[in-house]
Amino acid sequence: MASIFKRGRIWYSKLTVNGKEIRKALSPDRRRAENKLADLIKQRDATKHFHAASDLSWQAFRSQYSKQSKVEKKQNTWEGEIRAFDWLEKSFPITRIQQVTPALLDQVRTKWIEAGRGKYVINRDMRSLKTAMYWSERQGFIPKQDWASVKFIKTPKGRLHFLTLEDLAKLKSVCRGVWRTILFLGSRAGLRPSEIYWLEWSDIDFANGRVHIAPKRHWIPKDYERRWVPMPPDLREYLATLAEKRTDSRVLGPEDEIPTTDSMTVYFTRLARKAGLTATPYTLRHTYASHYVQNGGNIYKLRQYMGHSDISTTQIYAHLAPGDEDKTIQTMPGL
Repeated sequence: MASIFKRGRIWYSKLTVNGKEIRKALSPDRRRAENKLADLIKQRDATKHFHAASDLSWQAFRSQYSKQSKVEKKQNTWEGEIRAFDWLEKSFPITRIQQVTPALLDQVRTKWIEAGRGKYVINRDMRSLKTAMYWSERQGFIPKQDWASVKFIKTPKGRLHFLTLEDLAKLKSVCRGVWRTILFLGSRAGLRPSEIYWLEWSDIDFANGRVHIAPKRHWIPKDYERRWVPMPPDLREYLATLAEKRTDSRVLGPEDEIPTTDSMTVYFTRLARKAGLTATPYTLRHTYASHYVQNGGNIYKLRQYMGHSDISTTQIYAHLAPGDEDKTIQTMPGL
């Protein structure tokens, strides 16, 4: 017996395994919940008819993990995981899931370094493999292991890149229509490209001067978050003017006229280059946060506005706060 049911906002599975009914939280989205249930049934049947979970073949694990990952994650994330698996198989002959251990991943990392692979690429693939192994643990395919002991290669932190007001003025001069809207929502509210893409007029609260980031029927924000972002006067004025001539429920316009998040990045980069700048839609998000802190904004409030799950992510902007320099240095006794 297998089915799904809803409790509150979440869909749960009801699955009988070895005569025992097991219930598990799946997703707020019914389609995703149904896909997850299908995967759970496959895993149950595979364990019952072909092998014990502890003796799962590598290819069977990879197939199950990739199917679920493709449903739940973005296309480029899923494709990155496929590349990581391919590189792992090129480096070591793996036939069973239990062959993959923290010690093996350490060997893999060393082998990739010796092969001349870039540090950032190695870290990206290692992160994908560790995520897959944590998932394998949760499914009961392997015993719990110390995956945190597998360290990433230290890389220099890049300089925080954001745009000045002069840069934004240059960008504004080359942005028209939907691209100007993307410019405003990114640089004046700090929205992610996907949040801009799915933003609806019902999310714009002109009375209280704020933008609502909330789940939609076919889209869920990062970390399933729901947040309010206050609008500065220039954004509020721009959206009010735009609202007077709106033709669709989406802020960017009819769905068939909105650029996808991928094409949004590609074309916006070209517009920035036309203005003599280097920028992507995500640079606009960094610009919003940087300007907010430079203007004396509170770092903890910024965390809420940006939707960061960890304050350490927001802390990268802290050094931009006015008066951040240690005045004690200036009063130290001289030689």
